[in-house]
Amino acid sequence: MITVLDLGNNNIKGLTDTNGPITFRSNLSRDYEAYPDGFNYVLLDGQYTYFEKGTFSKEYIKTNKDYKAQLLYGIAKMNDADLIDTNLTLLLPISEMEHKKKYEDELKNKQFKFTVKTTKKKDMAVNIKDVFVVPEGYASYFTLDDNTKASNVLVIDIGGRTTNSIQKN
Repeated sequence: MITVLDLGNNNIKGLTDTNGPITFRSNLSRDYEAYPDGFNYVLLDGQYTYFEKGTFSKEYIKTNKDYKAQLLYGIAKMNDADLIDTNLTLLLPISEMEHKKKYEDELKNKQFKFTVKTTKKKDMAVNIKDVFVVPEGYASYFTLDDNTKASNVLVIDIGGRTTNSIQKN
């Protein structure tokens, strides 16, 4: 399986080669909740992360954010299975591509076991085999048909905090 996720500042977007797309707000909370199952969450390493409530991260560099719970929640929202083996594609602003090794080092050939509640509560394991990091603007280019790709193309990605463009002549 191939999983593509954009861990955006305002929204998380994702799809797989068989499921998606999904979108959810990137705000989260780790505050105590008396009834955790009343919320959507990931329980990873003994810590609850609740989704689409709380605050948005103010960290500018995406790889410096505490992103693992969001990543696992996104994978869980796109898959019903309890065990997922996937290759992962993540997007970064062009100006942050120098930091892509952090994603690769922290995720490649790693297994994550956690409890998640999206529509229902379940225990999951996600095995990330490989990690491929691409600039955000380039991702849209690969969705274009061959005739458009052969012409002059300008792709502009207007994100929550960054704007990237690529031009192909």
